[in-house]
Amino acid sequence: VWAIIKRPDSTPSNPNEPVTSLPSIDLTEVGANTYEGTYSNFNVSGTYEIAVYAMDSKGVISLPKTTRVTQTGGIPLPPQPSITANGVSGTLNIKTTDTLSITVALNAGVFSGQNADCLSNPCGLGQGDDAL
Repeated sequence: VWAIIKRPDSTPSNPNEPVTSLPSIDLTEVGANTYEGTYSNFNVSGTYEIAVYAMDSKGVISLPKTTRVTQTGGIPLPPQPSITANGVSGTLNIKTTDTLSITVALNAGVFSGQNADCLSNPCGLGQGDDAL
């Protein structure tokens, strides 16, 4: 039995390729149909999606049982860039000889007014302040 965790800060590098790099933990049986495991990286604010799988003695893997955990006291997610071309955003496939207007913006969202240093280096992490 094991669990795969999708962090709120995980984004696929290519939406056309399978995701193979999500963190996972093994769960140990501690009683009848009761399994436990430890994941220590709930450090980013947001919702973590957890899928729990089991494999029987024949190697058949179950469909996942899913749950969510929300971290409210972690490091805030940085603002996400948004690119819009001629009023269209998302995945763009453009072939044109006409003039193209492209806007690149950083949507601060809930981070409006937050210290800019915390966005580029999450509030000094990596500078001896590992415990926030």
